[in-house]
Amino acid sequence: MDNDVNDPKPTRPDFAGLIQSLLDLRNALHGAALALSDYQCTRDSLVRRAAQQQMLQVIERAKARDYSPGEGH
Repeated sequence: MDNDVNDPKPTRPDFAGLIQSLLDLRNALHGAALALSDYQCTRDSLVRRAAQQQMLQVIERAKARDYSPGEGH
């Protein structure tokens, strides 16, 4: 039997390639984190603007109605 086939010898690691791959991964993760942060800011801003618009509409409707207490009050 050939022991080399059943018990392969470990290959020499390519440290430079491994380090470059880890740096690429780090950069990709950093880019994804920035994109998610930008998305969250945009989403928060859009939600805030929609809530502000609804609030202004309610205030305008309230101003348009007569909320005086009326006679006898």
